[in-house]
Amino acid sequence: MPRCPECAGIMKYSRIERKYVCRSCGVAMTMDAIWEARDRQRSSDGDSREDYLEWWLSRKK
Repeated sequence: MPRCPECAGIMKYSRIERKYVCRSCGVAMTMDAIWEARDRQRSSDGDSREDYLEWWLSRKK
């Protein structure tokens, strides 16, 4: 079962809505939308890591 990109709760498939629904926060998403949200989240996390690495390396000089 996939995890919710909003709250990391467990998502369960609803045949009526044809979407995954989070048991914790109630967000309903298709599997494609879940993957897109994860990709956006990972790309934004990567930017902050790169900024931190650049800062860390500049302080060591």
